[in-house]
Amino acid sequence: MTQALQAAAFTSDTAEAEWFVQALSERGDVLDHDDADRVIAFVFVWILGFEAAASTWVSDRQLRAALAARMVRDNRNTEASIDACTDISVSERSAEATFRIANVPSESDYPVWSIQLQSVLRETASGSWWVKNDGTVTVNRPREQLEDLEGDFVTLTDALALAEKRMLEEAVHERERRIVTATRKAELDAEVGALRDDWPDWVARISWSNARTSGSEERWIVTLTPEASRVRIDRADAPSAKKTVSVADLIRGHARIEQCYGIGSSSEIGIEPVMPAGSLISILQDLDHDVAASIKFEAERATQAENQRQATLNRINSLIGDQKVR
Repeated sequence: MTQALQAAAFTSDTAEAEWFVQALSERGDVLDHDDADRVIAFVFVWILGFEAAASTWVSDRQLRAALAARMVRDNRNTEASIDACTDISVSERSAEATFRIANVPSESDYPVWSIQLQSVLRETASGSWWVKNDGTVTVNRPREQLEDLEGDFVTLTDALALAEKRMLEEAVHERERRIVTATRKAELDAEVGALRDDWPDWVARISWSNARTSGSEERWIVTLTPEASRVRIDRADAPSAKKTVSVADLIRGHARIEQCYGIGSSSEIGIEPVMPAGSLISILQDLDHDVAASIKFEAERATQAENQRQATLNRINSLIGDQKVR
């Protein structure tokens, strides 16, 4: 019942949803073309219903309210400023002031800006400050420091200016880093690409990346062919519990390799530190004989197994044919 209700959630035909659930419980080989067409039609209608419903959902109503409350700047060059002190609340032990900030950054820039402002306030201001998601800033002090809240206006004004300055400086530095990174990538990719004819056949791609791993800022990424990512190589020096090794293991064990590790999938290998492209190709060529021989052996074994399967199938059908003739 639960499965049927889930299937019917985004379609008006509950009977068809029940049929769909039952069809999915069957083995695929017992369904015919009509069943397949019916399943596809139901899934298509279900997806349309889901997308129509999903477009109306609100995943985070608190965030929606916070976004609506912000006074967002119209121009990127406009700096944030204090619009008003909207509230001062006093309790037995503490006093808290809330300032509404005008000209806050856009939704995409707000998280970075709020972190920067929070950092500035922590460094330069006394009291407990919080930069909130709705475009307000609060400061909390002991009750006996109630009058100090007046001075917090100046403190916050200075902090807003300093946060804007730091964000601008960081943006300039980020642009400079991107230019340097793009130039470095273009140079190294061109260098390794010029040696394409020297790559072993089992290497699909070699590229440079500046992703940070293990404290390093750059690495080579070697992408293997599907055959190379699956192959296992017999090695006399392999650990006793591990009779064969992968291509990544071979690369990792090379004397000129300092770091070698998998990246996400078995076909991508990261190599650090970045060495000249010629040196990297030379290392891969050192391993080419063992890897290529193992790939060839696996391909021949797969072909032999397929030939045996087909021959057995043919013999069985031949026997069946002979029996029918009799």
